[in-house]
Amino acid sequence: MTNTHQRQQPFGEECTMISGMDFIIGLLAFTTGLSVGWLLAQRKSSATKEELIALKAQAVEREKATEGKDAFVQQSLEAMNDKFENLANAALRANNKQFLENTDLKLQPLNAAHKELLKEVRDLEKLRAEAYGRLDEQLAAMQTGSAKMLESSEEMKNLLTGSSQARGNWGELLLERVVEFAGMQKHVNFKVQKQVSDGSRPDMIILLPGEGAIPVDSKCPLTSFAKAK
Repeated sequence: MTNTHQRQQPFGEECTMISGMDFIIGLLAFTTGLSVGWLLAQRKSSATKEELIALKAQAVEREKATEGKDAFVQQSLEAMNDKFENLANAALRANNKQFLENTDLKLQPLNAAHKELLKEVRDLEKLRAEAYGRLDEQLAAMQTGSAKMLESSEEMKNLLTGSSQARGNWGELLLERVVEFAGMQKHVNFKVQKQVSDGSRPDMIILLPGEGAIPVDSKCPLTSFAKAK
C-alpha cells in the first residue's frame, strides 16, 4: 500500500501543475482576447466615428443642396408670380383700353347729339336775346311814341280849344286825309281852297267827270271834338 500511495503522489502533483498551466494559458488567452476585442472595438469605434462624420458631412451637403433647391424654387415661384402679375396687368390694361375704345365708339353718336343740342340751345339763346333786345327797343319806341302822342294830343287839345281858326285848319287836314285814303289825288280828283265863280272859297272841291264839281266845307266844332274824346 505504501508503494501505491507513493506512486499516486506524483500524479497529483502533475495534475496540479497542469491545472496551473491551464489557468495561466487561459488567463493569457483571455487577456489576449480582451486586448484583441478592445482593439477591434477601438477600430470599430473609429470606423463608426468616421462613418458618423461622413454621414454628418453628407447631411450637411444634403441640407445645403436642399436649401439651394428651396431658394431656387422660391426664386422660380417669385419669378412666376412676377410674370403672372405682369401678364395680368397687361391683360387688364388691354381690356381697359378695348373697353374705353368700345365705350368711346358707342358714345360718339351721343356726344355728337349732345354737341348739336348745345349748339341749338346756344342759337336759341342768341335768338331769344336778340328778340328780347328788339322787344326792348320796340317797347322803348312805343313808350317814346306814346309820350309824343300824349304830348301831341295835349297840344292839339290846347290848339283846338283855344282857336276856331285852328279847329278849321284841323278839319281841312282831316278832310284831305279822308279823300286821299279813298284813293283820290290832289289836283286830279280834288282841289283845296280854290275860289269858285260866286267868289266863295270852299275848303275842298271834288272834281267830277264832265267838268262837274262838288264843293265841300269841313267843320270841326268844339262840341264834336268833346264828344270824340
